[in-house]
Amino acid sequence: MWRVWLVRILCAALVVWPAGLVQPARLPATHAASALRDTANSTCTPTPPAATSGVYGRNLIVNGDAESVTVNGRIQLGPGATVADNVTAPPPDWTVSGTINEVLYGTEDDVPGPSDPGPPGHGTNANCNFFWGGPDDGNDVHTAQQTIDVSAAAADIDTSKVAFSLSGHFGGYEGQDDNSVLQATFLGTGSAALRTAVTAAVMSAERHSQTGLLPESVTNQVPVGTRRIVVKLIMTRNGRQR
Repeated sequence: MWRVWLVRILCAALVVWPAGLVQPARLPATHAASALRDTANSTCTPTPPAATSGVYGRNLIVNGDAESVTVNGRIQLGPGATVADNVTAPPPDWTVSGTINEVLYGTEDDVPGPSDPGPPGHGTNANCNFFWGGPDDGNDVHTAQQTIDVSAAAADIDTSKVAFSLSGHFGGYEGQDDNSVLQATFLGTGSAALRTAVTAAVMSAERHSQTGLLPESVTNQVPVGTRRIVVKLIMTRNGRQR
């Protein structure tokens, strides 16, 4: 069995803003309009964020916090799996290769709980879930990705006026080096790759062999000519550990 995690500060976040302005500090997660709040479960009730539009100053990744789940074919805001390896549906709004699950914090002894290192408020009613890589299906790398259209900011991008921040909380289980990173590939017209940014992997040494999640981020300028950004969560099993 392998154990890799990515969860949120915003969870997986990609934010762009006009260069020269202060980077936005803390933003609500973004969820699809079809995500309904799970009012039937009082122990996990993330609040749907206010409707937002435009490109600047918000998390552009949809369901970057793993709080949108699919239950009986319906997308809702609510609790994820209580058994980590029980994958019933891929995370909404992500295209998954391999197996990635949305799991409730602290649901098993070997998954992060509220007392383990992690983002502020993790394991509370408003921050219930995290992304889990697995179960073991013979593949060492599992991915989830989505494509974000930033063409509305083309005029600013093409005059080098837009910056970005790619961030998340990443971690793993005790002394194992299974790990996850978040990658952003900036595409120009015709899908030419202009630049790739990727967060650092959090290994067991950084966690002092403690189960938990640590923040990583990358900040830079959005390349001139960018029209779309492909964001990919990459979860890797290191050394086929179990």
